[in-house]
Amino acid sequence: MTLDSHEIEQAVSIKAMIAPLATIVICIFMVFLDSTAMNVMLTELIGEFDSSFSSAQWALTGYTLAQAAVIPITGWLSDRWGSKNVLLTSTALFTAGSLLCALSVSMDQLVLFRIVQGLGGGMVMPVALSMIYRISPPGKTGTVMGLMGIPILLAPAFGPTLSGWLVDYASWSWIFLINIPIGITGLIIGIWKLPRLNRQHAASLDTAGMILAPVAFAAICFGISESVSGWNSTSTIISLTVGLLSLILLTLLQLRRKNPLLELRVFASANYTKGIIVQWIAQFALFGTAFLVPQYLQNAKGFSAFEAGLIMLAQGLASSVFVAIGGRLFDKLSSNFGDRRYDFVVSRKFLTRQFVYKQSLSDCLLSSFAWFGHGYLANAAQYSFDGCGSPTSCRPCHIVNERNPAGHGFIRRCGLFHDVDQPNDKLHENREYLHK
Repeated sequence: MTLDSHEIEQAVSIKAMIAPLATIVICIFMVFLDSTAMNVMLTELIGEFDSSFSSAQWALTGYTLAQAAVIPITGWLSDRWGSKNVLLTSTALFTAGSLLCALSVSMDQLVLFRIVQGLGGGMVMPVALSMIYRISPPGKTGTVMGLMGIPILLAPAFGPTLSGWLVDYASWSWIFLINIPIGITGLIIGIWKLPRLNRQHAASLDTAGMILAPVAFAAICFGISESVSGWNSTSTIISLTVGLLSLILLTLLQLRRKNPLLELRVFASANYTKGIIVQWIAQFALFGTAFLVPQYLQNAKGFSAFEAGLIMLAQGLASSVFVAIGGRLFDKLSSNFGDRRYDFVVSRKFLTRQFVYKQSLSDCLLSSFAWFGHGYLANAAQYSFDGCGSPTSCRPCHIVNERNPAGHGFIRRCGLFHDVDQPNDKLHENREYLHK
């Protein structure tokens, strides 16, 4: 069998991508590993630092908020300094934050250094996905994104398992120390193999938006977190008021600026708005489980940290298989397939909830999470949409400016905040009832 010139060109292009993709995989895997590793460590950290659950929870919340704070400026930084430089710098910052976390001697220090981690980790994902899209061969974007979905899904799945094993048999600090050699390896290979992509013109930085966006969402997130003590409590009312006022002011300023930090005018597109709403729902369905279930398994069902991690692993293993298949199907079936991906996700979510809350046997949990992972079959298309604003299933991105992918990623992160906050508080608060 002979290959035509187009097939040969594609084969050469894919071969040339191996080293850059390996670098990006290392960076993404490290960041996503830590995104869920803390979920099974909270109980151990509370005892280690003699802290309250609400204080320990800020090790998760602070990390998420730090990511949300830097995502809006990631596009501008990439235009100004280059994608390669931003990716390497953010990886170095995340690695340094990991070392500081491992050396923490109090909960306050751990929360602070987790914020440092989040500042680095928040820039890795949008820059990495944007680079992948730009270096992908034509017609192979879905396949490449599907393959990249494997580490994106495996890392959060291995995070609770590895973290649980280290908590039970070693020390919690090792979950951060293992990032050091991984990060250094990624930096060395990245300096050597990552391509320097052409920079785009960097508009003036929207300082007001840069300040108001983190303030708005951090205050709203804090207000939701404090609602455990009552929605009419002083801290809740003040936080939500500050957050909502900042959000309103941010919206007005962004709509008036010629080059805003967040291009909110794209919400005039019904397709874009519907796509964002659906992705918020998907955030609750896909990532809320990763935050909440480990606490439920440990505090309510009596599983050890390692056992809870093993149960969560089933979801990631199934997901990593189906997301690669989904990428290939997206290349063949295009947007019609991507529009159906949430049918899988939501149906698996309800099935999982029935098993988790109605049963207590580990085999039921394993089977339900494996079935839930099947929902990622069609989720590969989402990575293309998130990373670089390419025209995928929702097709709103024709009207988005070139820095909106960062803004789009920031808006999508909003769906994660409530998953990290109130549910965990309520679960911990009612753990004695759940034991009955």
